[in-house]
Amino acid sequence: MKQNNAQFIPVVLEEDENWIITAGYQQSCYHAEKARNGFYAVSGRKPDGVDYVHPNIYSYDMTVEEIRKIYPEATLGDFFPEGIQEWIAMSYRLGKNPLPSLRSKFPEYYFKYAEEGIANLDAPLPAPGATIIVYKDGGMRVLEEINISTEPDLDDPVGMPELAIPAQLD
Repeated sequence: MKQNNAQFIPVVLEEDENWIITAGYQQSCYHAEKARNGFYAVSGRKPDGVDYVHPNIYSYDMTVEEIRKIYPEATLGDFFPEGIQEWIAMSYRLGKNPLPSLRSKFPEYYFKYAEEGIANLDAPLPAPGATIIVYKDGGMRVLEEINISTEPDLDDPVGMPELAIPAQLD
């Protein structure tokens, strides 16, 4: 699951004679803290023969569709890096439900709670509209269609119904 930043080689999205917009992951931008996950596009000025270095500037977060197209090898664990998983686990330890924040920050996915289960962060990044199971320990996995009938009631888990908020499947 833990990817090497070199695996996601920067890809040129647009360029003209002066500027270049590049898709990248993690360390390709000086303002990485602005991105909601590790994937984002940056703008930069092309070298103009002057010894001045023009830094890259954060432009926008890449959409899930862009990530899946440009980096088909991206996984669920790449999109939701360790810091997000640790935040989920800490939220549950403090008795706070992280699902509303996840749903707000990542509206392309549906999130459901499960107290425990087997995380699969090595799974390919799912298409928008997928349901992601979030475990109490911060682990995650994509809910596959074939497992829907065998899953427990994820919106009202036994022992922690106060932490569960039903997914908005509108």
